[in-house]
Amino acid sequence: MNQLDNAYYANNPLDRGHLARRSTAAWGDSRSDAQRASNETFYFTNAALQYDTLNQDEWLSLENWVKSLDLDKDGRITSFSGCIYGGADRTVQPSGRQLALVPAGFFKVVCFINKQDKLEVRAFIQYQDQAALASKNASKRAGYNNEVYQQPDGDRRANRTYFCQPLI
Repeated sequence: MNQLDNAYYANNPLDRGHLARRSTAAWGDSRSDAQRASNETFYFTNAALQYDTLNQDEWLSLENWVKSLDLDKDGRITSFSGCIYGGADRTVQPSGRQLALVPAGFFKVVCFINKQDKLEVRAFIQYQDQAALASKNASKRAGYNNEVYQQPDGDRRANRTYFCQPLI
């Protein structure tokens, strides 16, 4: 079994960083549908090894920004989030368990139809680097803006290539 469990998050600075946020997934045709969708965000398959300083600060700020986004036409926003693995990965290995990679960073892609009926896509990358791990208060500093993590539009083929590289 290769699924991470609570042992990987105990006695270290790692949080179970939700890739799909509970409060944004809690919707459906009925109250029970919404509750089921909310509950499904608590599976370990929706959790990533995310340092508490990033999870409780910049990543939370970005998730709050997406949740309160008012640039869309009809309240329908789709977002995709995931881990980025690469040269800056760290590892964690609880006693008696397999070694696990801690992602070097995370991406979030937000898609919506804007008020002018045009598709809008915003992509963000936040790395778990020394700057992100140094403080839990970065998002509370004067002038903080989540858009510093936004990736430029540029060549869409280059962006697809970046996000679709196979992991080796």
